[in-house]
Amino acid sequence: MKNTILILISLLFLTGCEKEVTSLQDRGGVKYEINSEVGFTGRLVKKYRNEQKKLEGNYKDGKEEGLWTEWHKNGQKEWEGNYKDGKEDGLFTMWDENGQKKREENWKDGNREGLWTRWDKEGNVTKTETWKDGELVK
Repeated sequence: MKNTILILISLLFLTGCEKEVTSLQDRGGVKYEINSEVGFTGRLVKKYRNEQKKLEGNYKDGKEEGLWTEWHKNGQKEWEGNYKDGKEDGLFTMWDENGQKKREENWKDGNREGLWTRWDKEGNVTKTETWKDGELVK
């Protein structure tokens, strides 16, 4: 009985673990592990030579899913945004190497949607746009 419980716990642990990779193959817009015929599900992590994270994000069935983040070499965030079924979906924010916000973009199902804002190096708004269904409104 104890052995059965230990085996079941081990199986639950193994199936609940997320797979992490550092590179994938692109085949028609879907990402695969080399020698795999199934779209990759798990986390992609890329690092600089000093082992600091450069890029991190999740895939589901070979398409980007959830929060993605990329960092500058100095450790400051470069951009962060959400994906749903391989398409931009939600707020994307970009920063310069000093941590100053440069841009904010809103997306819905891969189309520009809502307010887009740009800032200069001093933090002043330099441009705003409003989008609806991928079309510039204002």
